[in-house]
Amino acid sequence: MGSVVATADQIEQQPIPFKMWWGLGFCALAIGLIFAFAPYSANVVFAEDKGDFWYLWQLETPTALTRLSAWVPYILHQVAIWFLIYQSQQSRPRYIFGLHSFNVWALAVNGFFVIAHIVQTK
Repeated sequence: MGSVVATADQIEQQPIPFKMWWGLGFCALAIGLIFAFAPYSANVVFAEDKGDFWYLWQLETPTALTRLSAWVPYILHQVAIWFLIYQSQQSRPRYIFGLHSFNVWALAVNGFFVIAHIVQTK
């Protein structure tokens, strides 16, 4: 008689089934957050446009701290996503109608850094 207990490898390989309402629910939540935090430009005075390479949200006098507050999360986001890509390539998953654990992690990492970007921009 076979063992009923699943190993860690078997649990890791079990996909999370695709549910359309999860995606729709997340989109509704994202739209709600956009409306809750919008408009971004309320009570903000922008510097005048300085040409082709001028970004509207760019500070007129950036400091090391303001640059770090933008670049450190960007670099962390890149490293996290590239790590997840590496992990997914190492596991050599088969195509499924669902999500592997690294898909869920990628969605969570992207969601976290989208929220971090909103906070940093505000």
